[in-house]
Order: sequence, then C-alpha cells, then structure tokens
Amino acid sequence: MQRTIQSCARAGILQPPRTLCVKPPISSASKACRSVATTSSSVDAEEVEKFAKEQRHWWDLNGPANALHAMNAVRVPFIVQNVSKVFRRDAARPRTLEGLSILDVGCGAGFLSEPLARLGANVTGIDASRGGIEAARKHALQDVAVAPRVKYEVTSAEEVLASGQSFDAVVCSEVVEHVAQVPPFVQTLCALVKPGGGLMMSTLNRTLVSYALSIVVAERVLRLTAPGTHEWSKYVSPEELSQFVSKAGLTPTAVQGTLYNPLMRRWSFVPSTAVNYLFFASKPAPPSA
Repeated sequence: MQRTIQSCARAGILQPPRTLCVKPPISSASKACRSVATTSSSVDAEEVEKFAKEQRHWWDLNGPANALHAMNAVRVPFIVQNVSKVFRRDAARPRTLEGLSILDVGCGAGFLSEPLARLGANVTGIDASRGGIEAARKHALQDVAVAPRVKYEVTSAEEVLASGQSFDAVVCSEVVEHVAQVPPFVQTLCALVKPGGGLMMSTLNRTLVSYALSIVVAERVLRLTAPGTHEWSKYVSPEELSQFVSKAGLTPTAVQGTLYNPLMRRWSFVPSTAVNYLFFASKPAPPSA
C-alpha cells in the first residue's frame, strides 16, 4: 500500500487543484433530487436536500467539504491497490487504471471522480443532485487531463442498471449511510460490476465510538459538518456489508479502517474499523473457454 500511496502522491493525485468554489443554484438541486427519488428506491430526497444546502462550498478546500477532499489521501490508494489486484496490474505504475471503466455512485461535485480520471480511468459519475453534477462538470473543464475522461449524469444506480450498463469497477464513497434502503442498494451496486471486476465502498460503522466521534464531536462540538448530516441508525457494519455483497455473488477481499484528524485535516489508515472504514469486494471472472 505504501508504494501505491507514494505513486499517487508523486502524480499529484491526492491533492485537488486549488480553484475557486463553484456556486450552482440551490433550486436546481432540489428539483433534481425530487425527480430522481420518484424513480429510485435508494435515493433519499431528504438526504440529498441536506447536501444541496452546502453545495455552493463544495470546491472550497477550506469549506464544509474539506474532510471529503482530504479523504482522497486514503481512498484513492485503497481503490488503486485493490483494483490493480483484480486486474493484475502494478499499483505503483503511473496511470495504472488506464482504460478501465469506473462508475462513481453519489459522486457529488466529482471529488473522487477526478483523481481516478487522472490515473487513466474512464469515469462515469452519477448523483441525484443536479447542483452537484453541474459543479462537477464545470470543475472538470478546468483540467485537460480530466475533462475527456469523465462524464456526469443526474441519475440513480438503479436507473443505470436498468439501462443495461456495467463497469470494470464501481465506487461508492460516503453514500451507503445516506440511502433509503441499504440491502437492495448494495445489491444494485454489485449488479453494476462486470464479471472479474470490483466494488469499493467507504462508510461509517455503527458503534458507540462512531456515534461519539462522528455525531457528538464532529457535528455538535467541532461543527465539522452540519448538525443532522448523519443518522447513526443508518450506519452499516463491515459484517453487514460482507453479508450483502456475498448474497449478490461477490467476495469481500479487503476491509481497512481509517481515521480523520480534524486538527491536522488529514486522514490515515488505522487498524480499527470502529468509526470509518474502506471496503472492497470482487466479482468472480467468467470461466475460461
């Protein structure tokens, strides 16, 4: 993993470009979330509305989304390491994701989609918020290495699956704890993965420690996120995710704990999965002819 982190750092992947924040209209996000929610069982309109209120600050690196920007320091190397294993590539090689198709579910303004595109992947980012997608499209145009490799759509995972599409890898970061129904949502994510591909998720574990740190400390004391951003009852344990993906035919292959230091504004890998964690599962490849 350390070689992967160093490779991503040398390529400038782990730090987003410092640009002015994009300010899409709030009303467009509100309309979009209601529209998509009517056709999808996973989209929670109230959850989308929560994030729509902060959308004008999404690309402000010192704004409310700072922790999500900083999370690329752990989630990008984790994705690269595990996707590279699945496709038997050298994780430390520049542009190791070259030519792979990746679906970023709940992409927001493209915080994760952009670094994956810089590593060579062809990324499709989807979100229920039109404001988020507009911000993502505008920001992608500022980087010639990103713009040709990403496309963004206001839609849901269920609608993408219904269209018949599938991808080499699916990533869903900090979304699972906000959807309406977790088991069918995870099943949809699994179905979107091509045989021989992989699924990455990052989320919060449902423990007393996670309640204390993510809600009491982060929301109520330090105000790192707006009060009410998270609902502890919606948190999902690694064991539950393992059960969900196994029922869908995937094999859990990696679980990694992470922790955010609000004073340093930095994420790190930790042994414990009691609060935040990264999760990866692979789908068996079809039998050789």
